[in-house]
Amino acid sequence: MNNIDVNVKLDEADKATLDKILEVVSCIYLAITTQPSKDGDKDIQITTADTLLEKNTAPNVTFEQVRAVLAGKSRAGFTKQVRELLLKHGASKLSEIPKSRYENLLIEAEGLGNE
Repeated sequence: MNNIDVNVKLDEADKATLDKILEVVSCIYLAITTQPSKDGDKDIQITTADTLLEKNTAPNVTFEQVRAVLAGKSRAGFTKQVRELLLKHGASKLSEIPKSRYENLLIEAEGLGNE
């Protein structure tokens, strides 16, 4: 069997839909490929969008890097825009933002003031 890797960037609204799709696909795949246990039940694990997002997190972008850029932009007079960026990514503070969003947040933050 061939493996296919797919990278998908999701908004929060898309995540719920993808969770449902992945649950159905996972159940179908595992029902077909999983061997029954001794008692006849099959062990089924569900893949969620959160799992995929964590797997696709950019490992080279750290919390500290994002924090440093956001702090620098805030000191440079872009505090309002920094807050707006955090809210755009679903949180009021950086520690509430999932690692999967660090790369995009960093790119957007670096662009502040360059418009």
